[in-house]
Amino acid sequence: MKRLKFYIFLIAFFGKIHVSVAAMKFYSSKQFVHLHKNQSINSIVLQTISCGQVVKVEKKTKKWLKVKSGRFSGFVLKRNMSKKSPECFSEVHSKIYNNIDLDMREIYKLGRLEDLYIYGEPKL
Repeated sequence: MKRLKFYIFLIAFFGKIHVSVAAMKFYSSKQFVHLHKNQSINSIVLQTISCGQVVKVEKKTKKWLKVKSGRFSGFVLKRNMSKKSPECFSEVHSKIYNNIDLDMREIYKLGRLEDLYIYGEPKL
């Protein structure tokens, strides 16, 4: 009887963890974030996510989040996402942002720059 209770507890406990991770939502905290096919910054880019856009988290790793955004499912760098809605440049400075005419190539390059940017202090 104790084993049965223990197994029921394990199933309930781990089931809740799985459900809570699957139900998590994150916001894009950078102006343009790439949704990659694999856990590599060199993998195919499926979509560019704009600042403040909400994605559904399917799985978390140390460096990456597997997310679903619209009809695409892929990976984003965890450092580019936030649990809280960020203050985006496009919202704070909407008059300036709305006058900037970016084409798809420029948006892709800005997202790529964010992928490659190394955060931290320089080691001199």
